[in-house]
Amino acid sequence: MKIPLVEKLLAGLGMVVAAGWVGTQPAAAATVYASPEGIRIVSESAAWDSEDKLRQLYQELKNNTHGEEFKLLSEVKVQDGYPKGKGIAGEYRLRTSVDLLGRSKMLPGRIDLYGGGEHRTVESFARTLAHEYGHHVTHYYSIQQDGFPLTDNEHWRQSTYAKIRGLSGDPRVNRSQEHRWLLAEIAAEDYVQLFGSPNAKKPHPFLSRFDLLQTGKEIGTLRWDASMFNVVPQENPELPLASKVPGLYDWLAQRLGLQAPPAFPGEPELHIKEVSQL
Repeated sequence: MKIPLVEKLLAGLGMVVAAGWVGTQPAAAATVYASPEGIRIVSESAAWDSEDKLRQLYQELKNNTHGEEFKLLSEVKVQDGYPKGKGIAGEYRLRTSVDLLGRSKMLPGRIDLYGGGEHRTVESFARTLAHEYGHHVTHYYSIQQDGFPLTDNEHWRQSTYAKIRGLSGDPRVNRSQEHRWLLAEIAAEDYVQLFGSPNAKKPHPFLSRFDLLQTGKEIGTLRWDASMFNVVPQENPELPLASKVPGLYDWLAQRLGLQAPPAFPGEPELHIKEVSQL
């Protein structure tokens, strides 16, 4: 029997958050790894058909900073193809219930990772995984502190996160059709920058023509894309980086139970190795 749940997909470039999912029996999984905490790492992709690879994916998940919210993640699922469209690499499925007083309570959530046949390594999934877990973290602590998730259309302006981020009065947030202006997406990107795993924030090396010649590599057109953290550290370039927002790190760090001082990413630097006059 299907249990109807309200599902709202916020589709866009690369990542999505959903409000719930239909309570049907899960499809037969190719492989399953059950973590010590009870999180199911499930693969429906032939490229992720070993328990060892799923265990590595779980370790990558744990390498993202986490706190008490970790216990409310029920499953991470790897699937082939892109069921929500080629531009959507992952999806977080938020589930909540509301009590008689109108207060929200978070229920166990799920992360879906798409394109398993193309993303065959843990590293290739790292940033998407961190972003989707960022949804889990930011929704959890917003509900805990404010009583509603960041996707609450009526109350999001009153959220602690929106106030700290300076977005409560920004007319572009949650009104523009652009994915980058959705409050929940901005929050997930902030989480990656401040608390994502080393793999999620791994810089992409750009070798000079001299270095390419020295290493015997072919000299071609310089290419980059939005998956490169040191090129595009956040989806919305019109907002300051998370590390530049006063109080943002402290708020999330306190929620996560961290005591150590922040290790903010440094400013981009360009080193000129040699200048030659032609």
